[in-house]
Amino acid sequence: MDPPLYPPDGDPYEIASMMRRACMLTHFRRHQFRIREEFAAYFRRISTYDRVVPCLAELVSRTLLRLRAGGYELRCLSALEARALETRSPTAWSPTRSVSPAP
Repeated sequence: MDPPLYPPDGDPYEIASMMRRACMLTHFRRHQFRIREEFAAYFRRISTYDRVVPCLAELVSRTLLRLRAGGYELRCLSALEARALETRSPTAWSPTRSVSPAP
């Protein structure tokens, strides 16, 4: 992960809390969106990404969404993404870690 996603103080408890919150948000996130801007607006409200480049939400919406009848849907199922987040330890998100564990 890029250092801007890492908590500024590097506190392991804050990292664990951030991961639990990300997992919870993933479980309850919608899977379908009428337009890409809906997902981009949702993504901008996630505080984890406050310190990254301003156009990230638009880039993520173009990358993670695929066109389906009636709108767009996320390429990765929320349950699968949440499982990946749940199985990672907080230290797996350290910017110095070179290898990421698989779920």
